[in-house]
Order: sequence, then C-alpha cells, then structure tokens
Amino acid sequence: MFITVLIIISAFFIFFIPSLITLAMDHNGGYSQSSYNLLWLMFVIAFVMLALFATLLMGII
Repeated sequence: MFITVLIIISAFFIFFIPSLITLAMDHNGGYSQSSYNLLWLMFVIAFVMLALFATLLMGII
C-alpha cells in the first residue's frame, strides 16, 4: 500500500508537472495569464497531494 502510493506520487511529479508546464507555455515560449492560473492551480493540487501523503506517512509511522 505504502509503496504503491509512493510510486503514484513520484510518477505524478516526474511525468505530469513538466508536461503541464509545457502545456502552459504559449507558442512564443512565454506565458499567458490563463496559463499562469492553470500553473498555480496545478501547484496547489500538487501541494495538497503532498500534504495528504505526509499525513498518510505519519499515520503509517
């Protein structure tokens, strides 16, 4: 169970965040306002996942 959660979260950070950053870039290689909002939303979601993971980790230990 613990290992599975660790693998899922690692995969999330390794694969999704770089692709999301790439998605957020417009064709000029810059960032539009909506892309910034999307990026912030994704970082908030990632932070919440980390917080949940830390809570789970404390529960296991």
